[in-house]
Amino acid sequence: MLTIMLVTPDKSFEDAIRAALRASESAAAFGLRCAQTGVEAAHMLATTPVDMVIADIVVSDEEAPNWLSSMREARPDAPFLLLAAKDSAPHLSGFKGVWLARKPAPAAKLIEAVVSITKKEAKAFVAGTHIGQFIQVITSDGKTCSLTVRSRGRVGTLYFIQGQLVDAVFGSQSGRDAALLILCWQEEANIEVRKLYCLRKRTIKDPVDSLIMESCRLKDGAQTAQPSVQGGKGRISSDLLAMLLSVEGMTKMAVVMRDGTLVAQKNRGDHLGSLITYMSMELERIRSLLEWTGPNSIVLTCKSGDKYIVIFGPEIIVGLKTLATVSAPQTLATLSNAVLRAKIES
Repeated sequence: MLTIMLVTPDKSFEDAIRAALRASESAAAFGLRCAQTGVEAAHMLATTPVDMVIADIVVSDEEAPNWLSSMREARPDAPFLLLAAKDSAPHLSGFKGVWLARKPAPAAKLIEAVVSITKKEAKAFVAGTHIGQFIQVITSDGKTCSLTVRSRGRVGTLYFIQGQLVDAVFGSQSGRDAALLILCWQEEANIEVRKLYCLRKRTIKDPVDSLIMESCRLKDGAQTAQPSVQGGKGRISSDLLAMLLSVEGMTKMAVVMRDGTLVAQKNRGDHLGSLITYMSMELERIRSLLEWTGPNSIVLTCKSGDKYIVIFGPEIIVGLKTLATVSAPQTLATLSNAVLRAKIES
């Protein structure tokens, strides 16, 4: 399925795009994600591979380049279809992979344009390959591209310029740490090769061969997945840690054992571990008093819209703090079974 990111503050326009998608012959091929502002879109695009961005320009022509730049930098491998009130071409002439449409534009025509552009800008897809072996091809050929890597429910992106690995993104992780996490997926993976419409800033200095070798050494140890571990009594699997760290829009993460021991956390020094330990103890007390089975998860929404998502497993409890844009039901659907099956490793 191809993913469209729609950026618009206009709810009626969003509804029109949704209706046009449903009516399109290509409806089954597309999924839709929405953001109201360029800032919100940039946050989402930084961790979400998309195949097309439809952006409703709501700033002046002079401001449009800066407005677009933040989104383009967050996702340099997606084509953009921009809706402008008047001719913005002179102000956006330096951007590659950008198509312009004049307002007002019928939603059905925009969807036709999306289908045409995504076919023209089609990405290459490689199924069931070994990441390290495929990267060797990219480096030896001196390719400039991104690799969107999918493996066992995890999604990460590697950025290459002339065959050099320059940056990586995996959930809330970026740079060298994200690259090591992705390269630890030594099993067969599905990889999308996408062209880059702008160059990614280099944050990784290590040669890719040395990163591959290090990822092989780290695969069984989970050192990269547990950078802030306390307690020392045990750990959870590297696969589960990688899955938790890859949650889109996650800002904090903590995992505790049933006795309250902190097993892992994303940011050392925050109080999320203590919070979920307290919640767990209180929930157990209520269960005992009322002979009640209780929920397997709790979602709390802050005044800001940010969410606390807590999942109770037999051996561990996982707590996440996420941005307001994150879907709690989708996050629970992705993680709950893994947390319920999780075992503490010595």
